[in-house]
Amino acid sequence: MSTSTQSPKSTKRIAWVRRYLTHRPACFVGIDIGVDQVRVAALGLTNTLGAKNRLRWKSKFCFGSHSLGDNEPSSQWIDLTVDSLLQRLPRSVDGETHATAISLPISWTLYQTIAACDLPDAKAESNDVFLNSIFQSTAHSAHWPIAPLADRPATPDDQFVVASVSEKLACRLIDAITDLGYRVQCILPHGIALADSLLPLTRVNSDCVVLLERTGSMVTLRNHGVTGLSRVLPELPDEILASGSQLASSSDLPRLDSLTGWLQSVAREIHATTRFARRLPYSLPNNSPAEQPVVLCGELADVPKLVERLAEYLGRPVCSWRYAGMSRPTPCSRVSSKTISGLDDARYATAVSLAYAASQCSSGGYVR
Repeated sequence: MSTSTQSPKSTKRIAWVRRYLTHRPACFVGIDIGVDQVRVAALGLTNTLGAKNRLRWKSKFCFGSHSLGDNEPSSQWIDLTVDSLLQRLPRSVDGETHATAISLPISWTLYQTIAACDLPDAKAESNDVFLNSIFQSTAHSAHWPIAPLADRPATPDDQFVVASVSEKLACRLIDAITDLGYRVQCILPHGIALADSLLPLTRVNSDCVVLLERTGSMVTLRNHGVTGLSRVLPELPDEILASGSQLASSSDLPRLDSLTGWLQSVAREIHATTRFARRLPYSLPNNSPAEQPVVLCGELADVPKLVERLAEYLGRPVCSWRYAGMSRPTPCSRVSSKTISGLDDARYATAVSLAYAASQCSSGGYVR
């Protein structure tokens, strides 16, 4: 009886395949943690002939995170949200890996726009803010240039965005998610997640992404295809927030008439943000912003006629965030098939963008 021996090259190849299959993520999960709800989206790899290893949108769901009636952080909210994550997130099956990226509430994130020479002072200030807050912890910060550095070194006058969150809050949430078998790659600011994934997920090459939520809104500019300036937008007035329910749906969104004044202030801030960014060296191209649509996402993007009204105030096209990938989750809703293609896309934009970031093994943002 003859025996065959494997060459060192084939042995090495088999070991690589075994290691790849063992550690290859079963799916990529984005977890958008908000003040009043958590949205989760999962992307997976296709196995069909001709489309192998392409990303597809596998699932989405949301659940309440026990809002206590306002946007203010509290230790009770943290405890309740950790419990919600442990109870509602599906536990991964033994042997499966879920690569994950998460985001924290916009209203609990400190954003600063400063010169490169002031980065150490900005991060020290962030520490002071969070040490003297309900979190009583140091800050976990991310920073990125408003204008791409490309092949040039940063100068002291280059403008940067600094986004900071509570390190204690970040670690508690990451520990809870990790206990369920997820591999948390990073925590990303909303702007980075949305801007970096905009073109591959929507096929829209816009220079501006706007996120409108009840509990926090922001605008992010894309500069030569990468994330640029991010700014927090005006908050919804208290009287509008008080009239909303904990879990928004298409039937209980605010009426457009009640949002008119707030939407005008949002448009003014978007204009101001764009003007500021265009004055900086190496910044946005000089082509007219009217040539590109503003991409709108978040739950308030579903308010009837809001897209058209914002376009009127901005004087440029506005479109809702729409997933342009191969497939999407089947909605569990009694709606006509004509509306399925865009159902909930704008609401889940951040969660899907986070899942995409996890698929790219992003090391940006607040890496643990």
